[in-house]
Amino acid sequence: MSATIGVVEHFTRLVDFKGREDRASFWPYAAFVYGIMTIGSFAVMIPIMSSAMTAASDAAYHGDIFAFPDMGSIFTGMWVMTAIAVVLYAAAVVRRLHDAGLSGLWGLMPLPFLVFVMIRIRGLFQFSASGQPDVAGFNQILVGNVIYIVTLIALVVLLTRPSVPAPNRFNVRD
Repeated sequence: MSATIGVVEHFTRLVDFKGREDRASFWPYAAFVYGIMTIGSFAVMIPIMSSAMTAASDAAYHGDIFAFPDMGSIFTGMWVMTAIAVVLYAAAVVRRLHDAGLSGLWGLMPLPFLVFVMIRIRGLFQFSASGQPDVAGFNQILVGNVIYIVTLIALVVLLTRPSVPAPNRFNVRD
């Protein structure tokens, strides 16, 4: 049968991809991690955006032309926060899929699209010498993001499936 574990115990099982986990223990943990990631994202982005706003305000006050800030630190922050989220969710998602009788590989479904969009969005902010916007790049990001959202919704639907009541191939803990 599926195993119910507490939110704190999930942190001790970050690399435990075997076994099963029921919905009652997965969703509180998923919400907790989402909260951590939201607070962490704000903590990373607020100082960066604050300094950019201060620079824009100073430029406007002095009548200068505002130079767009270097977006590298924002993208680095996005990558770090995304990597942390993937690490925190990975094993719990696999165990939850196992509990529903599915392979944990279903949890990888949104990742290629997320990585693609994050790589392309960084390139979108590296303006060409001509100053022309990269319309093709924007369209690729738009399509990639739509596919990412659809695959993420599909994964969430799989994660909400009920537990398989009988023992299945994922009960064995080698």
